[in-house]
Amino acid sequence: MRLLFQGGLDVTAQFPELYALPLLLPGLEVVLDGEIVTLDSEGRLSVKGLQQRMSVHHLQAVGQAVEDLPVRLMLYDVLYLGESVVRLSCIA
Repeated sequence: MRLLFQGGLDVTAQFPELYALPLLLPGLEVVLDGEIVTLDSEGRLSVKGLQQRMSVHHLQAVGQAVEDLPVRLMLYDVLYLGESVVRLSCIA
């Protein structure tokens, strides 16, 4: 699994709490699109929290950040599911 920010920056090592995602789709080759987010104490999206989390790079600091500023992955699109699904129509 790899997590890429827009522009192709690989941030996989910064967000180890998301490593379990492939276990939800065993054996599938998939490309998903979404946003990594943090929530504040009220459960609202926190841009400040995400900025703080994105600035953490050292392995030990990342481990602490997982506890202090956990992230979630908000998915909004499936681009590839064994084959490209980009041209399939959406069922609403």
